[in-house]
Amino acid sequence: MHRPLTLFVVALLTGIVGFVAGWGAVAATSAKRAGRVVAVSWGDSAHTKAFYGAFVYLRQKSDHYSVRARVYFGRSGEGFHECGELGKVQTPEEAVAQWGTIEWKTDGLQIGGSTNRFLISKADLDKPR
Repeated sequence: MHRPLTLFVVALLTGIVGFVAGWGAVAATSAKRAGRVVAVSWGDSAHTKAFYGAFVYLRQKSDHYSVRARVYFGRSGEGFHECGELGKVQTPEEAVAQWGTIEWKTDGLQIGGSTNRFLISKADLDKPR
């Protein structure tokens, strides 16, 4: 008669341990992703506020970091434009110093500062997807 209660308690404890372990794994993955972000900015389209989402992020390689960018269309995952590799850096801090500025201008999007600049025109962003 005590056996079903014992099985229930063991199953409950196993479930709790699994839940906590899964929660910890998801939190660690989220923290790692957040550490790869260099800059984020939302820009307006002709008809919608905050339609374009520019994300500059790092991809770790064996001996350097690849600084990459992507521009998302809409906040509900309607598609994106892959900008590709903007440059290579040795540290995340160097990436922020060189590529951490995002400016939405009337003629398009500018990522980076004076010597390191990536430009994408408004016409390229507005091309049919």
